[in-house]
Amino acid sequence: MQIQITNLGKTYGSFQAMSGVTLTIQKGIFGLLGPNGAGKSTLMQILSTLQPATEGSVAIGDYKLGRDDQAIRAMLGYLPQEFGLYNKLSGYEYLDYVAMMKGMTNSRKRKEAVVSMLEQVNMSEKAKKRVGSYSGGMKQRIGIAQALLGSPQLIIVDEPTAGLDLEERIRFRHVLRDLSTDRIVILSTHIVADIENACNQLAMMKQGRIVYQGTQESLLDQVKGRVWTGNVGESQFDAIKQQMKVISARKAAYGQEIRVLSDIKPFEGAEPARIGLEDAYVNVIRGEELQP
Repeated sequence: MQIQITNLGKTYGSFQAMSGVTLTIQKGIFGLLGPNGAGKSTLMQILSTLQPATEGSVAIGDYKLGRDDQAIRAMLGYLPQEFGLYNKLSGYEYLDYVAMMKGMTNSRKRKEAVVSMLEQVNMSEKAKKRVGSYSGGMKQRIGIAQALLGSPQLIIVDEPTAGLDLEERIRFRHVLRDLSTDRIVILSTHIVADIENACNQLAMMKQGRIVYQGTQESLLDQVKGRVWTGNVGESQFDAIKQQMKVISARKAAYGQEIRVLSDIKPFEGAEPARIGLEDAYVNVIRGEELQP
């Protein structure tokens, strides 16, 4: 199974939220990376059949979005960026309810699936407590669990690690990696580390358009030999910010320790740095603004 998205667009009145989105998504984890407001959630909602596109088409395997929405929903697990929970139910009761809604009518198998999912998201000890008493991170873990129930063939998770600590974020990446061997998992996020550690195939969105699709390796090639690091004084730092793409900066004993993108040695004392996905992300997202 693969997903083929062709010239997809979405407008709200006179506002164009997304335009000309064309992507091919294969089995495995596919990362969608971009800043808040880039159009990622709009695309996820369209793929999840929650709202129609204004233009373009989507084929998910043999199904067509807009024609076979019921069949697509039956094979889908979805975690939206914001979701509601029944606060008076316990975590177990809520997942049991979701499992029934997904057609898991055998009580024994349903219980096994819910218990297994609670273990995967590290919520077994809190399963009998009411959802209303959960912290934000705990609610997020329950949201992840409900998306994964029923072994969906297409899993869409939108900003799934928001509110999770580092240990839980790593645990979730491992769960997705295990699930992605025989299905499609789309991970939408603005957190570069989530993509860097989970996805080789990815796309980047900016201003409602796709500005990159390919592998991490190809993306990193764009900044190879162009990332520099070193210490500069405050006045020199102010000048560098006006002329170059500063990836990061932190206070040092003397001035600022900075990391910049430059085709040539940017300042005296600068040294070549080991590149990472954040460098490539900054290179694309802070490029020239797209024209409307």
